[in-house]
Amino acid sequence: MSEYEDTYFFNPDEALKAALNKNRVKLTAVCNGLQICYYDGEKIENGPENLIHVPYKDIFDYFIDTMNRPPIRIKFDDTRFNALEAQERLEEINNTFINVNKHRDQRRQRYLELIRNKEPDFSEKKKRAFLMTSRHTTVIQYSSKGIAKALEKMGYEVKILTEEDDMQALYQDLRVKEIFEFNPHVVININHMYNDIINEKTWNIVWWQDPVEELLSDKPVHVRKRDIIFSYDKTFDEFWVRKQAAPIYRQDFCIDSEIFFPQPGIHRENKIVFVGGSYYGYFKSLGLPPEIRKELTCWLEDGVYFMEEDVIQLGHQHQICFDKYPIPSLLQGVVRDTTVKWMCEESDIDVEIYGRKWEEYEFARPFFKGELPHGKVLADVYCSSKYALVCSGANIQNQRLFETAACGAIPLVYDSRPFSTDPLWEDQYLFFRTRHELKQAIGQVPKMMDGTFERINNRFSYDCFAKKIHRMTAR
Repeated sequence: MSEYEDTYFFNPDEALKAALNKNRVKLTAVCNGLQICYYDGEKIENGPENLIHVPYKDIFDYFIDTMNRPPIRIKFDDTRFNALEAQERLEEINNTFINVNKHRDQRRQRYLELIRNKEPDFSEKKKRAFLMTSRHTTVIQYSSKGIAKALEKMGYEVKILTEEDDMQALYQDLRVKEIFEFNPHVVININHMYNDIINEKTWNIVWWQDPVEELLSDKPVHVRKRDIIFSYDKTFDEFWVRKQAAPIYRQDFCIDSEIFFPQPGIHRENKIVFVGGSYYGYFKSLGLPPEIRKELTCWLEDGVYFMEEDVIQLGHQHQICFDKYPIPSLLQGVVRDTTVKWMCEESDIDVEIYGRKWEEYEFARPFFKGELPHGKVLADVYCSSKYALVCSGANIQNQRLFETAACGAIPLVYDSRPFSTDPLWEDQYLFFRTRHELKQAIGQVPKMMDGTFERINNRFSYDCFAKKIHRMTAR
C-alpha cells in the first residue's frame, strides 16, 4: 500500500492540512499522482487545487460525472462521529460508490449501443483519428502524441483522450462517450485492442510496444476485419501468432524529427548521458529472491548472452516458476542497471544520468541529475553530449537509440544483435557486451557518422508511420 491515498475527509481542516502537503499517491509501478483531498462541511475558499469540496449529500452526483479519481480512504479524525456512527457512514459511502459504478457502467452500455449504430462516413474529405493514452505512461503518451501530430500534418482531424492533470482517471464511460461524439474513421491504440468500443466500420490500429498481459495471456483475442496489428519486436509477433492467425506487421519505435535533430548552436561536450528509469527494487517488488538478480548480473559481467529459457532454468534451480513473471522486463532491468553501473565506474569522461530512482544507487548519486521531460529539453541534452548509453536487453531498434543518433550523439549500444531483427546501420554505433568493451569504446568514433539524421528521419519518423496508417486504411 502507498503511504498516501486519495482520501475523503469529514473534517475540512484535516483535509486542508493534507492537501497543502502536496503528497503523491502511487498509480503504477513507475508513476504517481497528486493526492486528492475531498471533504465534507463548509467550503474552504482559495484552497489548493487538490482540495475539493464534495458535501456528503452530493457524493453520488459528483462522482457520476467527474474525471477525478475516487477516494480510496475515508477519514473521520477529529469529528463528532463515534465508532458506530463512523462505521455506518462508511457503509453508506461504500454503497453510494457501488451505485456510482453501476450508473457509469449503464452509461457506458448506452453509448456502446449508440456507437454500434453510428458508422463513420468514409466519403468525408477530412478523416478523423482518435487516440487514447495516459499521462502516467513513460513512453506511450509521447508515441501517441507523435502519431497525432503527424496525422494532423496530413490533414486529419485528431483527438487525443488523456488525463488533463495529475488527479484524473480515464473512466470507461467517458471513453465511449468521447468516441461516440467524435465518430472517428480511425482509432489508434498502443498496447491494447479496445476494438469492443468502436463501430465495426472504424479502422483500429493496434501497436504492441510492451509485453502486456493482453498480449502474453492465453486468453483469446477477438480480431475484426478492420483491425490492423503492429509490433516493434519479433517476440511480440510470436506471442500474437500463438493467440490466433491474424497478420501482424512490423513497426519500430519512431521519433519526432521536428524535435530530435542535430542543433549546431548547442556546444557538444565530451560526456556520456543516460536517460531512462532505474529498475531499483523491481525484483523485490515481484517477490523474487536477490540470488536471482545476482546470478543474472554475474552472467552479464561475464559477457554471457541469456534468454528466457535460461531464466526459466535458473528459476527451477531456486524452486521458482517464471510462468507468471514478465521475463523480458527482468532481463531489461538487469541489463540496464548493470550497464549504467559500468558506465559510472569505468568512464574517464563526464557522466550524466537522468530518470527515476537512480538516487537509490550509491554508484549513481554523483552523476544523477533528476528526471528529464520528454521533448525539446531531452533533445537538447542529447545534442550537448558526445555519447549516449543505449542498453536494451533485446531489440536494438528502440526509440532511445533513434532519438540519440538523430541528435548527433554517438550511441554506446549494449550488443544484443543476436536477439534483434534487421539491426540497421551498425557502422553508426559503438557496440559493447562487457564492462571492458564499454570502457574501450569510450573515446572511439563509429566508422560512419554522416547522414545519420536523414536515414532515421526517412524510416523511423512518425510522419512515415502516419503515411503507412493512411495508406492501409484508405480502402
